[in-house]
Amino acid sequence: MINSKAVLRLWYLVILAIAAPLFAGNRAQADIGEDPVALYRRYGKGRVHNTVIFFEVDAYTVAVYLNGRGRSEMEVVAKTKDESGQRVDITQGDPSSRPALAETELLKLLHFNANGNQWLPLRSRRRGELFWRREDGAVHAIYSPQQRTLTFMSSQGLPAAQPQPSKP
Repeated sequence: MINSKAVLRLWYLVILAIAAPLFAGNRAQADIGEDPVALYRRYGKGRVHNTVIFFEVDAYTVAVYLNGRGRSEMEVVAKTKDESGQRVDITQGDPSSRPALAETELLKLLHFNANGNQWLPLRSRRRGELFWRREDGAVHAIYSPQQRTLTFMSSQGLPAAQPQPSKP
């Protein structure tokens, strides 16, 4: 006789194992304009260097740059764990030695930072970079394959960008 509770528990574990990677990195969420108290509440312990606070979040390091009013205006996300799960010091050496962000990671990080909006692709100013503007216009995101970082920044002070034309 099959124990229905055991089967249900097994299905729950299978669903959890499948869904967990979809939500990995959800703490790496840039809420531009936050003060340090809110940043520490969300990210936990951080290291301060001048006007930058570095947080270790899941498999990423989030570098939060503060403006003159002490609010976050830019957050740079870099993957800091290699394929074996070992942490990599991203502050040392050539950026090309950092683990690259996979397309699925980029999509997850953009999703977690959408704040209920869509990301609109824009024309890149530099070759190879991917550039987006959040639908509400408050935040831009740039992925730099050379630096291997995804940067979220306030739209204030950025030049107006043109939406990328649809491809036929």
